[in-house]
Amino acid sequence: MKKFIALLLVMGLVVSAGIIWATESVIILDDPELKAYVATEYHLEGTVPLGTSVKVNGADVEMFRRFESVVPLNPAPSYTHIKVEAFDEDNNIIENQTLHIENYYKTEVVFTLDKNTMLINGDEIEIDAPARKSGIYLYVPFDDVCKAFYGKGSTWDEETQTETFSGGGYDVSIPFDSKYYYVNGEKKKLFQHRPFRVDNKTFVPHWFPEDALDCTRPWSNDKNTVEYVKEFHPEKDFEVSEENENSVIDFDGFRTSLISEPELGIKGEIPDKTIIMVDGKDLELIQKFRTTVSLKNEPTMTPVRIEAFGKDGKILETKEEMINGFDGIYIKLWLGKSEMQVKREMVPIDVPPQIVYDRTMVPIRAIADGFDAETTWINETKTIIIEFGSTRILLPLGSKISTVNGQDVTLDVAAQVINGRALVPIRFIIEAFDAEITWFAAERSIEIRK
Repeated sequence: MKKFIALLLVMGLVVSAGIIWATESVIILDDPELKAYVATEYHLEGTVPLGTSVKVNGADVEMFRRFESVVPLNPAPSYTHIKVEAFDEDNNIIENQTLHIENYYKTEVVFTLDKNTMLINGDEIEIDAPARKSGIYLYVPFDDVCKAFYGKGSTWDEETQTETFSGGGYDVSIPFDSKYYYVNGEKKKLFQHRPFRVDNKTFVPHWFPEDALDCTRPWSNDKNTVEYVKEFHPEKDFEVSEENENSVIDFDGFRTSLISEPELGIKGEIPDKTIIMVDGKDLELIQKFRTTVSLKNEPTMTPVRIEAFGKDGKILETKEEMINGFDGIYIKLWLGKSEMQVKREMVPIDVPPQIVYDRTMVPIRAIADGFDAETTWINETKTIIIEFGSTRILLPLGSKISTVNGQDVTLDVAAQVINGRALVPIRFIIEAFDAEITWFAAERSIEIRK
């Protein structure tokens, strides 16, 4: 029975990919690939029983049990729908399957330091202003990134001192008088690396297009080159299955876990004599069920698929939820590493954590940004003011005495400037923010949670 259920589960997963199966399939396709990259045609092969004829998109296919067909694909990005029908000797339809073939394309863009060209899918294109460095980080012209992906550039508004881009489903706004930027109305923090303008172009830090335009940035050891890759997929224009009005899966709900506990708790209730599977795992249960699934260790939603089967192995219902594993504040730093992790995003920092007089010192601005705290520099008194919720910290540089909510606190090591950035003992700032800290000696890293 379990093998039969497992077979149905596999078939159910194929349904989610875009194939509609009969209860007992007679059309056996040779592992159809449902994605194509800038393709013009699709090669379809399969097998049916003797005495069966096949039509593909209404056209008869010559065959003897095995059949082959070549179907033209719509230009990328788009879907092409292929209907495969099987008929008996009396020309009665036995089964039909519909494949939804996704044809997509991608654009690869490469910028090189001080070079007045960029590469778009290997072709060299001239640009007005080359990529350049500010400190140790590479900055790229945002206007040219937008042109490479969408064929139109960004716009600078002199009156409001704002760079904007609108296209491809993205509305990006970068006000120069703010430490925030906006993507489709969502407010996001710029951290330490602000855009700047040179030669009538707005330059953004190398990580910015990845976040603002939802592209990827492949890792490279070459610090003078940055590459961006964006895939362009079609909008789904079909429905695989209809919503089940008579739901048999009664959820108690999903428990979204903390990032430090990358699991999802699921529990609920189903009718008697029903079998439940979660992401393909068969659960032992009597009506009530409870399980956990692992969340993806990356900044994306995790799909969770739950299926209910009758005792005869027939699928009764399928539910799929997208779960966000983020909750609370999470920061991870490594000694000597010029990057830190904020939730599941890697963020560059100018000065890495380091040991000073046997104490771990961290860049206060980076930590404050990770907590979304406000920082203010008072030049006359060489004092940093940090405000986080109801907590207010006054931190004079060079002094072991700080003030937290009006109370004097003594630091083990005075706050000090190293390579142009203020560093403080991590223990002090974590206690002031009432957060938790964990030290991992093997990888010389620090985790902060709140």
